[in-house]
Amino acid sequence: MILLETTIVAKEGSSLYIWICNNYADILTTLAVILNALYVFYTVRTFRQIKKQTDLQLNAHLSSDIKLVNNLAAENKQICKTQYINTDLSDSWKITMQHSFPDLTSDTQLFDGNYFALKFSNYGNTEIKSIDIQIDILIKNSKNCIENKKLTPSESKQIKFHINEEIAKGESIVVPLFPTASFPIFSVKVTIKHKDVRGTLYPLNVIQHDGENKYIQ
Repeated sequence: MILLETTIVAKEGSSLYIWICNNYADILTTLAVILNALYVFYTVRTFRQIKKQTDLQLNAHLSSDIKLVNNLAAENKQICKTQYINTDLSDSWKITMQHSFPDLTSDTQLFDGNYFALKFSNYGNTEIKSIDIQIDILIKNSKNCIENKKLTPSESKQIKFHINEEIAKGESIVVPLFPTASFPIFSVKVTIKHKDVRGTLYPLNVIQHDGENKYIQ
């Protein structure tokens, strides 16, 4: 019985050896194809990782900070971009507040200014080409004004800005958007997206700000 099993194993081993000898070229070709495919796979993967790292190094990293500007004249004219200011909403509230608080109208500048502005800084390695801003603002009157002066409780508005300014690496700009001095209580949601000179569009960035002017409450 043991001799028979040994003979069968020997025959199977001999058959495998013969098959390998007869298909030697095909086996080598198959192994070469597999190794080449593995080489291509890891090469492509490596280059993708390198490209990803390179793209990250080239990205335009935009920092966005809220800034309230009281005096535009005192701001650095080189970095303060006043041409984007929108006063439509502020003007309508200014008229309402002047009628509601006649004792304050002697100060002609009380309902002007206090500009809501954004400071943009580029900490990346690629120049920023443009910035799109969406402002969702909720303006509210105080409970006292609603009850005693019969003012509208609140008003919501959406304003959009396209900031066509190029910001190089390490540079900053300040962009005043609208005056807030005539808003009793306000909440601002800012949605920002920007594009660099390569045409790369960056994800949205959302920031929030709440403010109030107690002298008109």
